[in-house]
Amino acid sequence: MKAPLAELRDVSHGFGRGAQRRAVLRGITLDLRAGDFVALTGPSGSGKTTLLTLLGALRVPEEGDLRLLGQDVRGLEAKALGALRRRIGFVFQRHHLLRSLSVLENVEAALHGQPDADRARDRAAALAMLEAVGLGGRGGDSTALLSGGEQQRVAVARALVRRPSLVLADEPTASLDGTSGRAVVTLLAALTRGRDCAVVMGTHDERCLDLVTRRLHMEDGVLKQTEQAA
Repeated sequence: MKAPLAELRDVSHGFGRGAQRRAVLRGITLDLRAGDFVALTGPSGSGKTTLLTLLGALRVPEEGDLRLLGQDVRGLEAKALGALRRRIGFVFQRHHLLRSLSVLENVEAALHGQPDADRARDRAAALAMLEAVGLGGRGGDSTALLSGGEQQRVAVARALVRRPSLVLADEPTASLDGTSGRAVVTLLAALTRGRDCAVVMGTHDERCLDLVTRRLHMEDGVLKQTEQAA
């Protein structure tokens, strides 16, 4: 069996100091492996987003051990952390597309600054990813011409164009209607299936839970239960 893509052992994290300190994560232990499509559920304030930021190497845990893609994040300097983040794809509640760029340019932008960047190859990869998300003919369009669901598809394309080992989605359907939201999650599941990657999706959307392979529930900073999807 291959090593986990993410390993958390007794991870705790909080914000503030002294009397103002607030514990957000408490003793999280978790393995994520290639092929996992995980729904992370729980009420607002339960710690879901903080856990996703740790998995994205955007923060280093205060306590416990965290290994991402074979690396101990505690031992990494800023440059190495940046390189690690480039191996992780992010999809947010709001798509954060740049209106000054075309649809194609928004996807290409994710490849800028890569150590092995090649303009022609990067454009071909971006075009192929737009085809994969069903927007092959829209690359030259302004993002303002797209529906909310289409804009989130561009965000998925941007997250996956670098072929990340780990994909993190924070409430990706929250601003979409039911049909568009399910289409985005179905797309995310299909595009990551069969790759050596894992997906963690923080969500309140009960309508999409049948699409995941595993469900984790958080409450008061604790992983209360782990369920295999039906």
